[in-house]
Amino acid sequence: MSSDLATEKKVSYGVPAVLYFLMIAILAGMYYFAAFVMYANPEKVVNAYYDAYFAGDFKTVSEHTSVFLAAQALPQYGNLSPATLVAERREIEKDIALIMEQNADTANYEGLSIEVMPEYTRKGESTAIVVYKVLKDGKELGMEAAIMDKETKRLRLFQTTPIVKESLAEIKQLDMKEMDKNLATMLAE
Repeated sequence: MSSDLATEKKVSYGVPAVLYFLMIAILAGMYYFAAFVMYANPEKVVNAYYDAYFAGDFKTVSEHTSVFLAAQALPQYGNLSPATLVAERREIEKDIALIMEQNADTANYEGLSIEVMPEYTRKGESTAIVVYKVLKDGKELGMEAAIMDKETKRLRLFQTTPIVKESLAEIKQLDMKEMDKNLATMLAE
């Protein structure tokens, strides 16, 4: 009987090392998806922006807003260079969220939603345009186009503008290489 005990193997109750590797690989994959895949699709960015906006999640809205749009709305950033604006993104996001929260009391977002019109989405290397319908309780109020720029490897809303049906054909004809070039020129100033 004592010889049986001597031949038994010791059982280890630790966590297998492969699980640590799997956890790191999964976390890296989640980061890659969130940082480079999810927000590389301009339609998803617009949907995320408006979902957060209508829900009153202004922190998320500010993360999807271009610093160049913020510079137009926040006078303290108006005279900064594009490179400085991008470098101060985190501070600008806080200011955007704060201003939006202060103005949220006067807005009524109930029943508002958007419907992206993917056939009109245009994407360049560093810019994109997404056309969408603005809806209230499912009824169309109008259409807008979101003009987006790529900052810190993510597309962000640079400007929104109302559009009419007659201009939809023009959107399909836009030269996105020219838009990319114009953005690069602006950033170089």
